[in-house]
Parts: sequence; structure tokens; C-alpha cells
Amino acid sequence: MPVVPTSKLPWFWVGAKRCDKTICVTEIVNKYVTYNTPITSKLLSELTHIDDDAIWKYIDAKTLEEKEFPPEGIVIEDDTSRKSVSNT
Repeated sequence: MPVVPTSKLPWFWVGAKRCDKTICVTEIVNKYVTYNTPITSKLLSELTHIDDDAIWKYIDAKTLEEKEFPPEGIVIEDDTSRKSVSNT
């Protein structure tokens, strides 16, 4: 399954907050994000080897707001596989 290009990611930063410390893991996560796979806290913990008790955050690429990863995760759909049909 192809890795999602950074231009298609809904974030430009991903990090784990633990106690009073924030750990940036954007580069690690971006290497493993694939289409149609939920990016959950559990997956982030597995990819980064950071404990499950971390609070996973990201900065939204469009709004520039810091947000928490939702419990159900974030799924990036592969819109390149959809073919448009023109009415000619």
C-alpha cells in the first residue's frame, strides 16, 4: 500500500505530550501513513515506541490549530484512485 505524500496529509506536525514534555514525531509518522488506514493513538504508540499514556496531538495543515487525534483515528482516503467521468 502506498505511503501518503506529505502534500495530502491533514497535518504538518504530529507530537506526543507526556507530563510537561512534547515530543515531535512527524517524520517517523509520515513515513508509515498509508491510505485508508486509521491513524490511531495505538498505531502512533507502536510506530514511535512512546507509551500509550501520551496525548497525541497534531497541527491541522489548513486551520493551523492544534488538535488531539480522535479516538477513532484519522483516515486519509485515496482520492487518486477515483476516476472522474465527463459528460461529453
